Amino acid sequence: MGEERTKRAAKEAEAILIPTSIFTDRTLKVLETLVEYLKESKQLTYHEIGVLIGRDDRTIWTAYHRASKKRKPHLHAALPEAGAGDPTFFRPLFSATAASKFSNPSSST
Repeated sequence: MGEERTKRAAKEAEAILIPTSIFTDRTLKVLETLVEYLKESKQLTYHEIGVLIGRDDRTIWTAYHRASKKRKPHLHAALPEAGAGDPTFFRPLFSATAASKFSNPSSST
């Protein structure tokens, strides 16, 4: 069964055309871009991609996961800025009385 997939991947290699426009995003390396395109657009497995471009499956897996990490938005970029939107979104960590105890330790009992 594995040999059949390899033959299928080799046969599909003749029919796969890679658009040059996928390489315009300079945040990814060429291998990462190529692997991401073949994995997501052509639904090829890591092994099939490896056979097509002559690389080990583990190299393909690594390139794909590096590309997906780079594409993932950073957490701080997704959070709203302070004072933006609904004011109830931001909640204080301490009540006003607890905060005053931290700012003025002599008032504690």
